[in-house]
Amino acid sequence: MQEEHSLETHLPFLQYVQKKLKNNHYKIVPIIFGYLEKKDFKKMADMIKKYVTPKTLIIASSDFTHYGDNYGYVPFRTNIKENLTKLDMGMIDHIKKLDFDGFFQYKQGTGITMCGFTPVEC
Repeated sequence: MQEEHSLETHLPFLQYVQKKLKNNHYKIVPIIFGYLEKKDFKKMADMIKKYVTPKTLIIASSDFTHYGDNYGYVPFRTNIKENLTKLDMGMIDHIKKLDFDGFFQYKQGTGITMCGFTPVEC
């Protein structure tokens, strides 16, 4: 978890919004996920769900595909921008549909190096 950076990314934005809204009545509860087996996602989602109210905002952080030799992920070498957009949008389609199995299968089938896979799926 040493390389985890999502809280550092989101906290300044949340502080800015809080200041603009003049709202001091919120709590931030970071949840950092490690690796989960497919069978464990529902258990984790159920554990989180009991704390969610209509006023709860959940942020699942991901900057999607990490592409390039440094990441060990180079599924294509031409039309990189277009292919990355297509790859990421394929994942976004499953997210929008709340399609857990399709989301999981897409990751397996494409090898997409999407960070934040676990919290987005939960």
